[in-house]
Amino acid sequence: MDYTHILRDARRQFEAGHLVESAQLCRKYLRLRPADPEAARLYGRIAVAMDTTSDAVVIFEKLLAMRPRDSDALEQLAIAYDRLGDVDKARSYAERALAVNERAGGALLALGSIELSRGDEERGRALLERARDAGVMDEVIDTTIAQELLQKGRFDEGLALARRLIAASPDHGTHYARLARSKTFEAGDPDASLVLSLLEPGGQLRPAVAAEGLSAVDAYLALYKMESDLENYEQAFEYLALSKEARLRDAPESAGDQAAQGQNAHDADVFTAEFAAQRRASACQDDSPIFVVGMPRSGTTLLERVLATNEAIAPAGELSHLGRILQEVCARVGKNQFDIKAMKKVPDTMWAQIGAEYVKRARASLPECRYFVDKMPGNFSHIGFIKAALPKARIIHLYRHPIATCFSIFEQNFGYRHGYNASMETLAKAYLTYHEDMAHWRKAFPGGFAELSYESLVSKPEQTIEHLSESLGLVFDLGVLNRSQEGGEIRTASYWQARQPINARSVARWEHFREQLAPLINGLQPILPG
Repeated sequence: MDYTHILRDARRQFEAGHLVESAQLCRKYLRLRPADPEAARLYGRIAVAMDTTSDAVVIFEKLLAMRPRDSDALEQLAIAYDRLGDVDKARSYAERALAVNERAGGALLALGSIELSRGDEERGRALLERARDAGVMDEVIDTTIAQELLQKGRFDEGLALARRLIAASPDHGTHYARLARSKTFEAGDPDASLVLSLLEPGGQLRPAVAAEGLSAVDAYLALYKMESDLENYEQAFEYLALSKEARLRDAPESAGDQAAQGQNAHDADVFTAEFAAQRRASACQDDSPIFVVGMPRSGTTLLERVLATNEAIAPAGELSHLGRILQEVCARVGKNQFDIKAMKKVPDTMWAQIGAEYVKRARASLPECRYFVDKMPGNFSHIGFIKAALPKARIIHLYRHPIATCFSIFEQNFGYRHGYNASMETLAKAYLTYHEDMAHWRKAFPGGFAELSYESLVSKPEQTIEHLSESLGLVFDLGVLNRSQEGGEIRTASYWQARQPINARSVARWEHFREQLAPLINGLQPILPG
């Protein structure tokens, strides 16, 4: 029977920007034709567009197993691993792609991004120009450059390029969101008029902007950020609510299940205190990693910058290596990458290799340093795994008021990676899962990790950092943070806020929206402070 019409429909939906519908059709076709390389390729591109990068890696590696010299698969893997922060693999796949096709634009794009991140701007720009010559769209190249400038704190240059991107693609909501995240709007700000151009005279989002799901979400979030900065809170929340409506229309099924599952619901069943203690002597004894864990938007970027004021500590950002290594080992010794219980089969002699492999991957993108900070928030679910593989690693749990944390997550567009932030109800469930996980780890490893309050960090920074210094046996210099906005790279949505002098402005910002946040507050009620 001919099923090619399903694949054609999937491709049409993808080209129209309807990613969820396209993914559903692809899955349907692949169930019928699992070895079809073109369907696998399309499904991988959908995963890249949805920013579900780990899924894209799995898909393109399977495609590469079918076609070892597939230039497109090699390019996509280079891009995906660059996004995941795995520089060694990104560079390896990019070089393999260029060996097959010297004009592999995706490979040149990945290599250019890597060089910009490393600080070699001349080489990075040259590689991106080669990518442009190879056919990569100007918008993609300029977006890469703008994002790198903003993440490095070069806001004047980054904002200028962001404005040019808006002028060139006025219907692309993501460009407006990038601009809005990179500044604080003030009365009379010409950029406010630019953001308002997203609307028709009647106040509705322009149809061309609203036509594509994630672009519409970003457009509403840009409007929300602008109105919130200008203290028009009622209007601001209307735009925030519209962004969530657009998000749920785009992918209603992606919000629910994630909330209850947590990052890895079975870690706690395997990585007990006894399990870690039995492997302590045979584990990797490297003490250079400093893990900062917690929920997203709990202040981990700010804390990383505080820690990096010690010249012996390098900020590594949010590394995906720990979770990926855990999945790789599970796949090797168990039924699949999610078979956590199979970790009990790992021989004691292998734990030193597991820890050393994590350190090797982490250091691949870092300058020479004694210590480094991995601030992937979701590693809170892997505390037991860290204790088993890297018993000398330092762990800091940074926590924030539950409503403030959840509200800060709610006002972001985390796309499809964190579907739970699409509604207040699912967000509250996700936070309760995190809360339960941390209660388990405290009981399993009493005193095994430092805990720090975001509110204390921003309201009493000197005292808080002095206490943290004593706990970690390291010294930090808060004055460094207040002397310059530049320095280092921040590859999260916090690249603007975290470069400002330490302040407590965000502590109770959610109070402006208390009435509208009633569903979230009700969901969190069991754990709210008295």
